[in-house]
Amino acid sequence: MTEAPAAGVEAGPPAALRQKIKFCSDGDGKRIAYAAVGEGAPLVKAANWLSHLEYDRESAIWPKIWGHILTALADGRRLIRYDARGNGLSDWDAKDFSSTRS
Repeated sequence: MTEAPAAGVEAGPPAALRQKIKFCSDGDGKRIAYAAVGEGAPLVKAANWLSHLEYDRESAIWPKIWGHILTALADGRRLIRYDARGNGLSDWDAKDFSSTRS
C-alpha cells in the first residue's frame, strides 16, 4: 500500500520520471547538463529556448502539462532531456551559442 501525500503537498514525479542529472562536454569543453529516464530506445527531447532540468519539474505547469507529456514520451523509451549551452545547469560562459560550430 502506498501512502498519499499530506493534504496541500504535491507528490514528486512518478518513479518513471525520477531523474539523475549528469554532465558531458561538447567540442570546446563546455559542460552540458542532461538527464535520462525510462528504459528502451533513446528519444532525445530538444531543449526549449529557456530550460532548466531541475526547475522545469518545479514549475506550475509540471503537474498539468509537462508531467503528462514527459511520462508519455518515456513510456517504453529512454527519454533524454538536456539544458542547452548557456541555459539551466549547463555552462553559461560559452562564447558561441550556435548549433553549427565547426
